[in-house]
Amino acid sequence: KDMSFFLIGSCFARGLERILSIRGLDVRSVSSEFDNWETQYEKGSALGTTNRYNTASILNEFHWNVETDTGLEASTLIQKSDGLYFDPHATQTIAPGSLDDQMARRSIWSRMCSEIARVDVVVITLGLVEVWYDRETGVYMNAAPDPRLAAQYPDRFEFHILNYNDNMDNLERIYAILKGRNPGAKIILTVSPVPLLKTFSGQDVVIANTYSK
Repeated sequence: KDMSFFLIGSCFARGLERILSIRGLDVRSVSSEFDNWETQYEKGSALGTTNRYNTASILNEFHWNVETDTGLEASTLIQKSDGLYFDPHATQTIAPGSLDDQMARRSIWSRMCSEIARVDVVVITLGLVEVWYDRETGVYMNAAPDPRLAAQYPDRFEFHILNYNDNMDNLERIYAILKGRNPGAKIILTVSPVPLLKTFSGQDVVIANTYSK
């Protein structure tokens, strides 16, 4: 119980956070500051805002918040036709907001991610290999673009499927960043048991899910 934990990755990480917290362990990837964040859906929960579904988006967070301490740049947010901003590096659960609101949310998350450099154990739960690439910023996204956003920017987003080498390269970079800032940290790497419910690949979802795992 003297060990501290930070969990990042798919929704499986949120379940693990809950179990560890119930057992009285020091979990630094949870915060009551998320509770007041507006969600897009009536039954939505801000709990999932920290989900990072693929190795590229997890690497983004390690680069922005651990390696460089710069946090997410405002230029990576995407302005919608109504003037509000969508954060493609969070999840679609969270409602779009003003630029100031989105940057304030990211500041909270960046501050939490700084704990990665101090905790005893980092747990990474891997979720998806299906990813979306923002051609304008040159950055892989965490969330698929909303159909209306894709229609607004028809040539901006590309669908990719990460292969074994892509994922291994991303994980090795994550490992190097972590060990560079927190050499004593232990790493637990898991694959989420949560199955895909839909796929952009054009394959049967069972086949896509099997490849993803």
